[in-house]
Amino acid sequence: MTDRRQFLASSAACITAGISGTKATGNVGIQRAKWDAAMRQFHDKEAEREHFAATVHDPAYERSQAGGPRVDKAINDKIDRLTEELSNLRWKLINMPAPDSKAVMWKLDYLL
Repeated sequence: MTDRRQFLASSAACITAGISGTKATGNVGIQRAKWDAAMRQFHDKEAEREHFAATVHDPAYERSQAGGPRVDKAINDKIDRLTEELSNLRWKLINMPAPDSKAVMWKLDYLL
């Protein structure tokens, strides 16, 4: 293997091969539905955090760095809460069974 991507792809293929054995029990469809729902929650929270950061937190921080008023505590508290919620959703996904190789790759990209 010449690079990280090839390693990750082959690792995902091996892991997915192990997962495919659960198809007979019907767990794959359940795992897929749970994974998709959790991934939607993650992307929604990620978008919410990015929007708040770009429109509220980051401009307030830049003003404070330029000698303006300190960032309001409520703004800092909200960005901290959104970041923690996003992290919790990310770890929820990482701890879930991966329904396919794309999900395995998502996990490996984060962990490695």
